[in-house]
Amino acid sequence: MKQMLLLLIVLQTYLLANIKVSDFINKKQCDFVYRNKIIKSCFNYKFKGTTAVYYTIKSDYINKINLRKRAPWKLPNGIDKKYLPKLNDYYKNEYKFNIGHLANDASYDYSKEALSLIYILGVNAIPQDNNVNKYKWFKAEIFSRFLADYYGKVRILDLVHYSDKKFGTSNMYIPDYFIKVLMTRSVGNICLKYSNNYKDYPPRDKLSNHIIKCEDIYQILKY
Repeated sequence: MKQMLLLLIVLQTYLLANIKVSDFINKKQCDFVYRNKIIKSCFNYKFKGTTAVYYTIKSDYINKINLRKRAPWKLPNGIDKKYLPKLNDYYKNEYKFNIGHLANDASYDYSKEALSLIYILGVNAIPQDNNVNKYKWFKAEIFSRFLADYYGKVRILDLVHYSDKKFGTSNMYIPDYFIKVLMTRSVGNICLKYSNNYKDYPPRDKLSNHIIKCEDIYQILKY
């Protein structure tokens, strides 16, 4: 807790640019814009995955109930199956990827309905290095919930950049890094960048190592 409060103090002196969700989720950039009560996602047919997911987590819910049972994965409505990844590809692959949530389980385990709305294959799941998911990206998710608890709520925009490599029978593209944009009224926008390769991380990796200038993400995410 003390470390996170100290990080907030540092961030308040950091140059934080204004980020518009509509710059990343719109009909021009997305092959399909998926929406439900919790998430808004920019789905890309070529990558067979999302490039951006927008959602909000609130303090009223994150510690309300913690359901242990996970929801089953299901396919999104409105997207042709030929563009969607196959569930088995996540479990049987040479890269040891697993299914990486963007809007994550721990932020929505207060009801079965909420969980069912985030277990949507493709639009809220990406191939993620197992160790990155468990030990690195996980810290960004904890920080997100800390901000929501501290300020009442936090709006989040998760952005995904893909490499030119594919895998699996569905030929999904492999993400090479992710950016988490945390939006609060009090401290503005906080942007964190993470590699999808565990070997890229130093032995004593800290959350603060991942802070980037939010204004830079427009350039970083260009293909």
